Amino acid sequence: MRASYIIPAENLRTFGEVVFQKVGVPRKDAKIVAEILVEANLRGIDTHGIYLADLYARRLEKGLMNPNPGFHFEKKRAGIGILDADFSMGQLSTLEAARRAVKLAKGVGIGIVAVKNSNHFGAAAYYAEYCAKRDCIGLIMSDGECDVIPYGGREKFLGTNPICCCIPAGKYPWFCMDMATSEVAFGKVRAAVEAGEPIPPNWAVDRDGKPVTDSAKAYAVVPMSGPKGYALSLM
Repeated sequence: MRASYIIPAENLRTFGEVVFQKVGVPRKDAKIVAEILVEANLRGIDTHGIYLADLYARRLEKGLMNPNPGFHFEKKRAGIGILDADFSMGQLSTLEAARRAVKLAKGVGIGIVAVKNSNHFGAAAYYAEYCAKRDCIGLIMSDGECDVIPYGGREKFLGTNPICCCIPAGKYPWFCMDMATSEVAFGKVRAAVEAGEPIPPNWAVDRDGKPVTDSAKAYAVVPMSGPKGYALSLM
């Protein structure tokens, strides 16, 4: 069983900033990414929190992420644009896309921004809530690495492809839904492997497509709710 520690959020933020700066990320950007990761921890989504700092640092060292990206935004028409993220850290490009979308929406009533050449962005709720705080409905969708089998299949074909929607509600707390279209995010399986813990039988399958509880034997996760999750992910 994993040991449990209580660490002040500010300490985690500082840790993240230091880690990312060590691999070439400018201080301002390192602070933003660390803030977004720790916010996931505070929401109870530790698999999308500061736990990812090691993975991101290794990707930065390997050149899979660009520590000094140059964003290029192209407005295609009223309310619609494309952001070329130059292989930046996903938190930076997604937050920039949310800012652009809100600006477009304030002008014509709707803002849609597609992002290309980006990376893993952590938990989607942060960006949808950014929109809700500015009196816009935030809808965030993304593809991901192939970690999910099709309904009834055996080979990886889809990403966990999250969908997040955040709707402002005036004086009341906003509604926020943030979910993977798979039964769980693959990060939860990865965390179980590292901790040497089993997983529920409805999370993942082995290479033969059979359900597994041994996290080390998990090859892919399954769509949530069978064909319904598969359809949402494919969409």
